[in-house]
Amino acid sequence: MTGTTLAPLSPQQDEMVRNLLDYPECVDRYDFVCLFRLDGPVDRAALAGALEDVVRRHAALRTVIRRHGDGYLQEIHPEPLVALDESRTDGDLAALTDALAAGRHGADAVLSGAPLFRPGLHVLSGGVFLSLTIHHMVYDGWSLSALWRELSECYTARVEKRSARLPELDWSYADFAAEQRALVSTLLPEAVTFWREAAEGFSSQVPWPAPTASAGEPPLVLGHVPLRVPDHATAALRSAARQARVSPSAVLLGATAAAVARTTGWRSQLIGTDTAGREDRRKRHLVGHCVNSRFTAVTVEPGVPLVELARRVWDQWAAAEKYRDVYSDLILQELGLSRLFKVNLNSGRVTAQDVPALPGVGVTPVPVPVVIRDWRPLHVVWNVTPAQIDARLNHQRAGVDRSVADAFGRHALTVLENPLDAI
Repeated sequence: MTGTTLAPLSPQQDEMVRNLLDYPECVDRYDFVCLFRLDGPVDRAALAGALEDVVRRHAALRTVIRRHGDGYLQEIHPEPLVALDESRTDGDLAALTDALAAGRHGADAVLSGAPLFRPGLHVLSGGVFLSLTIHHMVYDGWSLSALWRELSECYTARVEKRSARLPELDWSYADFAAEQRALVSTLLPEAVTFWREAAEGFSSQVPWPAPTASAGEPPLVLGHVPLRVPDHATAALRSAARQARVSPSAVLLGATAAAVARTTGWRSQLIGTDTAGREDRRKRHLVGHCVNSRFTAVTVEPGVPLVELARRVWDQWAAAEKYRDVYSDLILQELGLSRLFKVNLNSGRVTAQDVPALPGVGVTPVPVPVVIRDWRPLHVVWNVTPAQIDARLNHQRAGVDRSVADAFGRHALTVLENPLDAI
């Protein structure tokens, strides 16, 4: 298309290309379908215009990925690629969600220029539904909140016949990618030197016990084990954080390391924790895939209580602050290490901010089915709110037995309940 701009991939996108090529069976998880039921008088022209306004603001939503020479580049188009077309059908909601699920892009489509942001308006006999399908190549969790805020404001502005009140965008996602690549020459060598010393003798691979109950389990399909931290353990955790003068997240990372050590015997651990990567104000309102991971190298020594382990986690987190913007996968490649054991720390729950707010219209999210597959044997997701703490243990059913995930959960709770006891 005339006016198309080429830009390098960000390191985040580079890693995603490798994931798509290496694990094509996991691709569904990346093409995220957001479906909303709209109850009330929807101004469909205003909605279509608002979506176009947002797409014009964010180049990532007009971007495709395509092979050029020996690698891949971003192709940024000057105009929206998919308009909000209205479809009418006599089918029911189940048929719609099935169709949206089946329409997720595979790896070949994503890497050969398929649109990565696709809106749709669906008029069924049972109601009106808005679908927004967006690929992880061009979004992260922070992006979704920005997307909903801006769609809400642009729709309201069009209904009220005024200009949208939105912050100026200082950057595009292509600018972010260029900065990330510049860090390769400026900070990556220093970051590699730091982590080569800090992580010497550490492993990024957890020696999970060999599965015994995996016969017939589909490869890479996840099981999910919920873990709720009871109120008394939450109180003990917060008390330990105050005593150690660290954040509750540092206590949770220490508890995770201790639980893994008790479950597997793995004591010199290199753990990765996802971060939003939005400390720079220029990134605050940007739609794009900016997530990075921070490393924690922690040794779980017998006899050391959780409160002391949390202090050590916090000290290393602070020591590595200078390298927070260097993409973690680049460091791993330089160190010759494989993928990290992943621990996610989510602060907050889904709120009204996580759906578009359209004046006079009820907006209700509708789940779209997806079978989640992952190449990681097990990873941990902690959810922290002022009211409670809980977790979800995602494990490959063919690679890590449910009994192992259960054992991890029991050990984590024991450690959290007794933060001053020897691990």
